[in-house]
Amino acid sequence: MTAVNIGACINLDTHLLIAGETGSGKSVCMNALISEIYKKGPPAELYLIDLKYIEFSRYKALNIPVYTDIESAAMIINKLYHRMIERYKHIAAGECLETWPVYLFIDEYAEITAHENKKLAKRIIENINSIARMGRACGRGFHLIIATQYPTKNIVSMQLKMNCQKICLKCNNDIGYRVILDKSGYNLRGRGDAVYIDNYGNETRFQVIAATEKYIDTFINKCIKQ
Repeated sequence: MTAVNIGACINLDTHLLIAGETGSGKSVCMNALISEIYKKGPPAELYLIDLKYIEFSRYKALNIPVYTDIESAAMIINKLYHRMIERYKHIAAGECLETWPVYLFIDEYAEITAHENKKLAKRIIENINSIARMGRACGRGFHLIIATQYPTKNIVSMQLKMNCQKICLKCNNDIGYRVILDKSGYNLRGRGDAVYIDNYGNETRFQVIAATEKYIDTFINKCIKQ
């Protein structure tokens, strides 16, 4: 299967839930999405959360904010939630606003939902659920792009799952596919082989471009030189 430009087959102006087993290509998919959105240029805003410290650190070179602890993650998510609410207040007042899309990436969402700081984790989950429910209709939108290995109800709320398009990569059994896509019978090969289901239930199988560390370094260096 030929790798495709991820922006050509996926609607980037909504919420996305990315799931699959370890090594299936979730991080590669996230990197491909980040680079695609960044190439669209301002005024789009990107915010990256990575409690494992390892996936998003390179993007600091492009002045993209990267948050690696539960406290800073809670802070930026709370800030974005309140920005969303303020936009709605202005819209309700009939004010004409210049708005722009905001993209919040979270790598391995379970690192947040299962965090030992239960109070902060609960606050984050509440704000994420609110953004999932309300974010897309708010001006040009607040968009969530969330990755996790196994989106069970203990990790991903039904509200979040219902409001997201899905990108499913290889799972180690049919149960994984049913959890992610609500049906089974897939035989994805790994290494970026993926199925995308949009908000209308339309299904597309595609190969994620190999957004490896070398690819990202080349992309970042090119952006810095421009």
